[in-house]
Amino acid sequence: MELAGRFFADFGRLAKFHPHEYAFVNTPLSLERIVGGESKADGVELSYLVPIPLFLRATIGGYNKLGAENERLDETKSRAWSRFTYLARLQTYFDLTDHQSVELGASVAFTPSIRIPSDPHGGNRTLSGVDVTYRYQPLGSTLYEGFTVGGEFFGNSERVERTSGFQRMFAPGGYAYAEAKLSREWAAGFLFDHAPSLASPGKKTIGYSPFLTWNLSEFNRLRFQYSYLDDKVREEKSERGHQFFLQWTTVLGSHTHGFR
Repeated sequence: MELAGRFFADFGRLAKFHPHEYAFVNTPLSLERIVGGESKADGVELSYLVPIPLFLRATIGGYNKLGAENERLDETKSRAWSRFTYLARLQTYFDLTDHQSVELGASVAFTPSIRIPSDPHGGNRTLSGVDVTYRYQPLGSTLYEGFTVGGEFFGNSERVERTSGFQRMFAPGGYAYAEAKLSREWAAGFLFDHAPSLASPGKKTIGYSPFLTWNLSEFNRLRFQYSYLDDKVREEKSERGHQFFLQWTTVLGSHTHGFR
């Protein structure tokens, strides 16, 4: 499959979907900080289904910029190929048993040169990610029963500005969640989020978010979520906060975001 123009680049799992497609309310902060939210990109992409008995899809791509909230580069300006972002991804899916399945993926995006006015040396950026999704779906049950566990681990390496000047920093982070479908109407789950500061990876925000979903109908959904955030400014100091969400989602028509 070939894509060209503006689309969601095939990086990771959740970055290719709009937030209303998530099992929880908000985009994980780790995804926002490290990837830049949705993987919006302008460029070209080629996917190839490897002809083997196991499902295995390989993707390569080149983009003017990767990440809707990535402010390192201006998407309205063209740039040389040496400053494009290049991506490679492998994704597989297989059944463990008649009731259980696993989806695995690994992604890497490399930008050879990022020019920052205050940094005459510039530098490259490497963004990597590993994602896993496990599903339990009992045979003979409906789609409204089952259990899902998923998560992504990210790593970002680039030169960032610090008080002592520009230094290369590696920032690891990610999220994990679990959701149980209790009936046609109800589902419940929990989201854990670990979001570092890219400039100071020791500064991070840890989030704990239980959520409850009520499917009023095929076209209407209510979701309740509470988030406890622990913002670790320094090892000896933390700032804590609480968030409450009530989300109403209604659907008119249908659309899809590829293989799920």
